[in-house]
Amino acid sequence: IVHSAEGVDEWLSEPRKRLQDWVNKTWLVRINERNRSMGRIEFTPADAKKLLSQGAAATFLGVTLDTAKSTWSAIIVGDTCLFHFTPSNSGWGCKGYPFKAVNEFSDNPASITNRPNTASIVASDIQSCGADYKSGDILIMATDALAEWLYMKLEQKQLPYIIALLNAMSDEKFATFVNQERAQKQMKDDDTSLVIIHL
Repeated sequence: IVHSAEGVDEWLSEPRKRLQDWVNKTWLVRINERNRSMGRIEFTPADAKKLLSQGAAATFLGVTLDTAKSTWSAIIVGDTCLFHFTPSNSGWGCKGYPFKAVNEFSDNPASITNRPNTASIVASDIQSCGADYKSGDILIMATDALAEWLYMKLEQKQLPYIIALLNAMSDEKFATFVNQERAQKQMKDDDTSLVIIHL
């Protein structure tokens, strides 16, 4: 991504077009099928256009691995976070990106939007990072609720617990873990996604 409004517009032009096509050709058809079955008023193409103009927004984290050079690089917009766990003789270490502490989260994170004339704002919010890696390292990509939980556990010096949890993680265990942490008020009840990359 070029860190400029022009670069952002070029990067987002195809996804924005796909969103517009999906709303007009798929969403509108399906929502009206549902509305008819429930006896509700149907949406018109003008309604769909209005919804598109209001816009949608999302945070973004993209990671690229260069296996020839054993490096990773990332581009981040908002509070979806990347964690780089590194083993050593004295234990594990961890660096988080883009934040350094749990108190950096907010209710209004930077985001990418499909609204027009926002490219310069998105460009100013793009953060880049990268590092070398070695065999045995772990990269974690986590959306905000889980990322905030991870920063909290790191601040509580619970790194061995985190590593044990990650090494035992499966889809089923992840769902159970999230539900338990939410029930104990340890994790916010928000969309929660996790990607684990063993290097």
